Amino acid sequence: WNDADGEHLLFETMQPATSLNLDPDDWILATLVTTTAFTQGPPKVIDVLPAPDSTISPAEADSISIVFHKPVTASGADITLTGDVAGSIGFTASYDAPTQTLTVTPDSPLAPDVYSLTIADSITSAGIALDGETPNDFELPLPSGDGLPGGDAAFAFTVTNAADINNDGVVDTADLGILIAAFGGADPDADLNNDGVVDTADLGLLIAAFG
Repeated sequence: WNDADGEHLLFETMQPATSLNLDPDDWILATLVTTTAFTQGPPKVIDVLPAPDSTISPAEADSISIVFHKPVTASGADITLTGDVAGSIGFTASYDAPTQTLTVTPDSPLAPDVYSLTIADSITSAGIALDGETPNDFELPLPSGDGLPGGDAAFAFTVTNAADINNDGVVDTADLGILIAAFGGADPDADLNNDGVVDTADLGLLIAAFG
């Protein structure tokens, strides 16, 4: 939504754009149109893995990738990772310039919890601060930003124990009952190793996580 002068908006295209027709239906009320040179805008976040609001297994949480749409100056000091239960999480961070990707690797495996990832607007590109806001009313949270420099990006994801089939926070007889009821079938919730069938291999994983 363009509600300020000089905003930089980022749109994904299926292929490179060769031309641009601005306001073809004359919706903008204007008496004078002038041509100006393009000016560089702020960097934006265009991808995060794990995906925002996703639920993943501990194995899928071994690293977090943050991709920017242009080269940035970024380090671990610009990132915070916090669990609702675990609190502040220690990590190392590395930036890959060719892919414009900042990778965050937790110091230890992430336990089941809800995690908040904050990307600070101390990240810059050519001295321009990150445009990081992620409003909840956006249909899609990416790319980040409101069109103006400044504003942290914040995302959340959930790490869950696959053996906690009913998601009540503990692996117990309730989960065992669900697995036994699904035994021999293809219930995706009880198929803990994702091999297409609920069998003794899944039972072994549940027993190993019991309690």
